[in-house]
Amino acid sequence: MYVLGDRKLTPWAQSLGLTKGMVSRINEGHIPRPGVLSLIGRVEGVSLNWLMDGYGPPFHLTLVFEPAEAWNAAMAFVEDEAWAAYLLESKSDRALLLALPTSIEIDDTRVEYLAVEILTAGPAMDWYRIAAHARGGAEQVVVSDRTMQRIRRGEVGRYALLGADGHGGIIQDCRDKGQVRPLEEGAEGLDPAIECAEESPVYGQDPADDLAAAYRRLAEQDPAAARRELLHLLEQSMAELERGDDTEHE
Repeated sequence: MYVLGDRKLTPWAQSLGLTKGMVSRINEGHIPRPGVLSLIGRVEGVSLNWLMDGYGPPFHLTLVFEPAEAWNAAMAFVEDEAWAAYLLESKSDRALLLALPTSIEIDDTRVEYLAVEILTAGPAMDWYRIAAHARGGAEQVVVSDRTMQRIRRGEVGRYALLGADGHGGIIQDCRDKGQVRPLEEGAEGLDPAIECAEESPVYGQDPADDLAAAYRRLAEQDPAAARRELLHLLEQSMAELERGDDTEHE
């Protein structure tokens, strides 16, 4: 699955503070309540629309078209908090990955996680100047064209890129291969000493997902009820996210 990758459902769910009963219900095909869905969306950077119905890119992705738009979108993050920046480069394209340790509270349980933002615009965008402003440090990461294509399609998320719990992820794989270097403002192009190589297998090749499958089953049995459930869950999830934002800024 895109969300879990090579992780097991029960340990992963427990790391989010979910009870064994919740895990059992997910295994049985029940759709979690909105608060749990919004938690999964935040921690994993996964799209709630994809989580519910299996359509669209699995992971959140910000596509910008103009230099000013890219600057404003990125600086909105890096100016106020210590985001780390990773300039992802292939032979033909670039993307900017931002990461920040943070936490969210749900049902009196605080869950720590790594917030991630991925911005893409195309090879002509001057991501170097933007990444150099990141207060959490900045690095250049050389990835394969295949991986960059999957990033741009929203198929590669936080866990696959940055790992967790002993799993290093794509960036650590690149680091082990000498494909990561500190980013210096004004640097241009790929480091000639680094060759673009295929990373270890990208986790989450299978687009199937337990939650999406559960929703599809409901849609087949009662389409009207499925539409009502989806609208209700999306409305509740947005409310949960807004409350979470208010809590984090208190």
